[in-house]
Amino acid sequence: MPPAFLTVGAPSLSIGLDRAGPSKDLRVGHCARIRGDGILTETALAANLRAAQLQNPPVQGSVRAHLKEGRAGVEASLAQKRVLITSGPTRANLDAVRYIGNRSTGRLGCRIAREALRRGARVILLAGPESALPERRDLSADEWSRLRVVSIETVEDLMKALHRELTSPEPPGAVVHAMAVLDYAPDAASTEKTPSGRDEWHVRLVRTPKVINHIREWAPRAYLVQFKLEVGLSEEQLKEAALASLRSNRADLVVANDQTRIRDEAHPALILAPDGTVLARPSTKDEIARALCDLLASSLP
Repeated sequence: MPPAFLTVGAPSLSIGLDRAGPSKDLRVGHCARIRGDGILTETALAANLRAAQLQNPPVQGSVRAHLKEGRAGVEASLAQKRVLITSGPTRANLDAVRYIGNRSTGRLGCRIAREALRRGARVILLAGPESALPERRDLSADEWSRLRVVSIETVEDLMKALHRELTSPEPPGAVVHAMAVLDYAPDAASTEKTPSGRDEWHVRLVRTPKVINHIREWAPRAYLVQFKLEVGLSEEQLKEAALASLRSNRADLVVANDQTRIRDEAHPALILAPDGTVLARPSTKDEIARALCDLLASSLP
C-alpha cells in the first residue's frame, strides 16, 4: 500500500507512513510550500500524529526540528518591511457633544498588526477612536519597538495622517486599509451643544472623500489591500461586489466579508486577487491575519 502523507508548510514537511510493514518505517523530508488554508498548523500536525499512532521517537524529533525551523522562517518573513494598517471606526461631529460613527471595533486590524509584528515588520497603525490595539504585555520588546500607533478620529484626520505617512522619505511598502471609513458626514457641525428640547433635528449628510483613491494616488507603488463589507449577499454576489471595488480602486487584494456572518471570533472571508482567484478562505480573524501576512511576504520585494 502506498505511504500516507501529512504536509505542513513554511518550510514544508512531508511525513510518510509505510503501512505495509510492521516496523512503521517513516520518512521525513521537504516538499513544496503550501500557503493559506492548505497549511497544517503544529496543533493539527500533532493531532494527526497521535491519530496515526506515530510513536517513533526519532521521527518525532525530526518533526519538532522542522516545525521549529518553520516557525523561524515565518517569524522573519516580513523582516524590515514597512506596513501601514488602518483600523477601527471613524467619527463625524454633529455638535460639541454628539457624533455619528460606525460599529467597527478594530479587532481585525489589531490582529493583522500583531501578526505582521510577529513576522518582523515595522508597523504603523492608524487607529480610530476606542479601537483595539496591540498591548505591551502581548508583544516582545523587539515587537513593541517596531510598532507606532497614530490615533485618528475623523476622516479628515485619517487623510492627513495617510498623506504624511505615504509621502514620507521612507513610505510603507504595503498598506492594509481595514478601517471602517464613514461614507457620509454632516455638512456642518455646531461648536455648541444642540438643545435637547427640540422635537426635530434635521441633519444634512454629504459624501466624504474616497480615502482609498487617495492612498493609491499618494502611494502608487505600495502593495494595497482593501476590505469590502457587504450585508446579506450570496458568495457570488459578494465576490462580484468585491472585485468591482478592487478594480475601481486599483488595489492588489481585496478581503470580502459579509456583516451577517461575523460573530465574535468567527469572521469568514474571501481573499481575492484582481483576476478573481480566491487566494484564501479564512474563517476567523486570526486566520485572516495569517493569510494576509503570507500574501504580503510573498509579494513584497
